[in-house]
Amino acid sequence: MKTHVKTIILLCAVLVTESVFGAEMNWDREAWSKGREERKICRDLAQTVASWLSDPNEITRVRCETLAKSLLQLEKPSTRAYFFASQVANLRGRPQEAIRILESVIDKYPDEKAPIGIVVPVKIVGRFWIAAIAKQSGDILRARKAYQEVLEGLENNDNIEIRGNDGIKMVCNLYLAEIEFLQMKNNENAQSHLRAVMDVNTPRDAKGESFELLKAWASYNSMVISKGKEMAALRLTPISETMSACMLAGTTLMLNGIAGEPLVSSGRELNIITKTLVDRTIENNASKIDKDLARLGYGFDQQYKGYYSKARDYYSALFNDDSFFSPVAGIFLAKCDKAQEDVDKANETLDKVIERFPGFASIAAHVRNPWK
Repeated sequence: MKTHVKTIILLCAVLVTESVFGAEMNWDREAWSKGREERKICRDLAQTVASWLSDPNEITRVRCETLAKSLLQLEKPSTRAYFFASQVANLRGRPQEAIRILESVIDKYPDEKAPIGIVVPVKIVGRFWIAAIAKQSGDILRARKAYQEVLEGLENNDNIEIRGNDGIKMVCNLYLAEIEFLQMKNNENAQSHLRAVMDVNTPRDAKGESFELLKAWASYNSMVISKGKEMAALRLTPISETMSACMLAGTTLMLNGIAGEPLVSSGRELNIITKTLVDRTIENNASKIDKDLARLGYGFDQQYKGYYSKARDYYSALFNDDSFFSPVAGIFLAKCDKAQEDVDKANETLDKVIERFPGFASIAAHVRNPWK
């Protein structure tokens, strides 16, 4: 259990995964001086954005704008500077500006590692961010185009050498299936994307569990389209390790820029910025995938920190919804009830999990046994 928690801390979108100062320093004096200037602006910008989100006013608004502009006016801004500036623009309600900044960094530094804490190139992460921003602003066609560009690049080998190419393709196809089903009302195209996920061979290594989870998710969505939500819930098979769902939520949120990274400076700024991004994602109905992952990921973050009442809010909303992750949320919801010493309520929650998702009966029993 402790190992899983440590892994999730590293992967979960709502936790810091990489220092703002970075570890890859060029000890050339001039380069170090330029880097120091950029880091200072980044620190000031993160603090100012957090202040503006807490108390929007004209002074902090102008300072946000001034700092963001100065960041990109440096002689040679790093990839981090571009992602910083894009995230600030998005937080301040300027989606088109945020997308233009991302398009610029993709054009200039396509193959460099994106500054989000996991090893994925700029051209992949940038397009995922573009898709997420476009969806939330109502530009579904731009979002679909971004996902298609990721797929095309990966399928053509586009000089992309990263671990997990197939996993990223699977995630892209899940998003495209969602767009085709919910927005385009094209069930045939949606099913085609879901089959592309289910047809991927599962590797015999550490990635195997994640691949099986993605394939099960695609299978559930396929059943929703063909048989309806109720039948899909009844036939939902258990996830072998519920923690793997949290890990998937964490990495996907990071990939989409819903996490605080790279716009973090300290615990306070991280909490304010991340909660803003998460809650905006939950309140926006553009993507059920993003909404479900945000509720699961942030719910786990609050549970891990011991904020059980807050965790329950996110888990309850997800459990009461029709989602592939609803039974997982129900399991964690019961654990929160138990942590608050309400065993009766925890048992009641597990009973509801079994009633709605019979395939999870064994997992519910495993959770309940130590309480007897």
